[in-house]
Amino acid sequence: MPQTSYKNPRLIEALCEIHFEPGPAWDSTLFGLFYEKIREAFPEKRELRNVEVSVKADDRELSQYVREAGVRMQFVRQDGTAMVQVAPNLLVVNQLPPYPNWAEFSALIRAHFENYLTIAQPQGMVRIGLRYINRFDFAPAEFDFAALFAHSALIPSAVFEGFKPFLFRLEIAQGEQTQLLFTMGTPAGEAEKVSVVLDLDHVSQVSLQPEAGILMECLNRAHERIEAVFESCLTDNLRQRLNQ
Repeated sequence: MPQTSYKNPRLIEALCEIHFEPGPAWDSTLFGLFYEKIREAFPEKRELRNVEVSVKADDRELSQYVREAGVRMQFVRQDGTAMVQVAPNLLVVNQLPPYPNWAEFSALIRAHFENYLTIAQPQGMVRIGLRYINRFDFAPAEFDFAALFAHSALIPSAVFEGFKPFLFRLEIAQGEQTQLLFTMGTPAGEAEKVSVVLDLDHVSQVSLQPEAGILMECLNRAHERIEAVFESCLTDNLRQRLNQ
């Protein structure tokens, strides 16, 4: 997780999602052009067909309509540690374990952002998201929420008063166009261990020129905020575990 380096980080996925204002009309050949730029590092490709479902009701019946909403291509690194997803007006860069560090991940984002600009020529950026998902696993006998997670304005006090399964989500305004989505909870149905998932998603609704310098400035601010919130949730006890 972020710039604070741990020997045993619990990050299960980091991702950057960028939505664009349309440029020239999207052509399916653009998928192939993008693949040619990255095929040596990301040789595996997958095609996903997005589907939208809508329901219409009238006096006599309830009707459901399904329509194809476009194609998304996934390009996967040979060792499965990273993935690039491309669709009309969308770029997503996913990093799976082992997470290297912010410098390397941000360089990966920038490289594929520049590839997307060259091929798709979007007119602008309209939404920028940076998300980190962490999962902490403990043996039931060693789990003590108050000893592992710090008292914080972000975590309800009831969670510290006697542990039970929980899930909560906060939407924290960072400005007029920016939110930090804070989600914390315990996955259900795990008898042999206790897990806590901490999901931090920094989302900016923007109207910005599609330039690498502008994107990276926005992402660096998002990353600093995510790291600060992440660290505020940990006790020194948990930090020591992450360094074992």
